[in-house]
Amino acid sequence: MNFKQKMKFKSAADLAKAEMEMETKLLELPADRFRPDPNQPRKHFDEESLAKLQHTIEMEGQLQPIIVRPLASGETQHHIISGERRWRAIKSSNSVKTVMAVVRTQQQDDSLKERLAEHLSVDEDTISDAMLTNLMQISENNDREDTTCLENAVSYQRIVDNFKGDRKLASKALNMSYSMLSKYLQLPKSSAEVRKLSEDGLSQDLSTLLNVESLMNTDPKAAAIVIGNWKEVAESGVNMRAYAAEKLKDSKAEKAT
Repeated sequence: MNFKQKMKFKSAADLAKAEMEMETKLLELPADRFRPDPNQPRKHFDEESLAKLQHTIEMEGQLQPIIVRPLASGETQHHIISGERRWRAIKSSNSVKTVMAVVRTQQQDDSLKERLAEHLSVDEDTISDAMLTNLMQISENNDREDTTCLENAVSYQRIVDNFKGDRKLASKALNMSYSMLSKYLQLPKSSAEVRKLSEDGLSQDLSTLLNVESLMNTDPKAAAIVIGNWKEVAESGVNMRAYAAEKLKDSKAEKAT
């Protein structure tokens, strides 16, 4: 099976993950020898979830290494590409003191850039280290961690930025339709109230969030009532996507009369 056949049904993010886990060096170091990525899409780490992961690692061991790059020459720390959640769980443990990590080299990253460029039919210089890291984190978060809709949208925007605004190329890299990517990119520009619905875990449904944003633009007072009653309505068993769509429809009909 050749490279293109192997990657036929994979996104560039999946490719990055698969390639970056191949032919790598494994090491085990104290938790304080690793540094998280400040540009990691995930900004919120649920404390209860981290506590459960910590307990699992303490009982069963670290089953999956994190993936890192060495920092500048002479530095003793490593930059975390993916697996920050596992690192945080171990860092807070009193019984587990070390973290297993796969170390990426520049040579391996250069090889990956070449493969990604071929996969996307772009010049190799288009693929930056930041893009490799971002693609890796997207795949990691989608596979292992329930990132918020907003966090996903921000990470997709970074891919678009890496391609200098080319949404068609970004959608190919993400194995996502152009229209779906465009919808995601609306979310970071939405109102603070709508972004907070995602940040607080009240809704991670993109269509629902965008309908609430449309309602905010059409009838801010109605939107404020919908958001204010969100928990109560959701806990009553109401389908929130249908609820938001209905409120938007009612608002538009009222404006038209």
